[in-house]
Amino acid sequence: MAARKPLVIIDGIVQQLPSGDSLDAYTLDIDIFTAENGESSASLDAGMAVYVSSADNVMRAQANALSTSRVVGLAREAIAAGSTGPIQTDGVLTLADWSTVTEEGQATLTAGSYYWLSPDHPGLITLTAPSSPGDVVVHIGVAINTTSLEISIDRPILL
Repeated sequence: MAARKPLVIIDGIVQQLPSGDSLDAYTLDIDIFTAENGESSASLDAGMAVYVSSADNVMRAQANALSTSRVVGLAREAIAAGSTGPIQTDGVLTLADWSTVTEEGQATLTAGSYYWLSPDHPGLITLTAPSSPGDVVVHIGVAINTTSLEISIDRPILL
């Protein structure tokens, strides 16, 4: 089978990739939307898991009921009650300190570990998947190092 070369644009002209050249592209695959914190008095900390509570409003997600476990993303920054802010739905979220959003209270993530939505604390993520009847299992992502979480939210599974 003959070797195939990709097409590239060089100086505005479409042509085959020249011999000796290689493709090196970094893509930033992060989706972010802006929503209002629908909590009446609670702020959202950066990294908190949220669900859509009404049009353009989010609240802290929790894995103790199906209705509050439909996680749409994580807050990219702290958002005061009634204020709007960015919600990240995928890609890598990097925080210097995760202690306010991990159920275990750890400032750093455990690299290579999976994180789940907490059934006990609204908005928090945990290293332990829910296992009690009535809880909802929602995979939030995997830590790629001590400060970065690759967000990959799965559909809720009711136990």
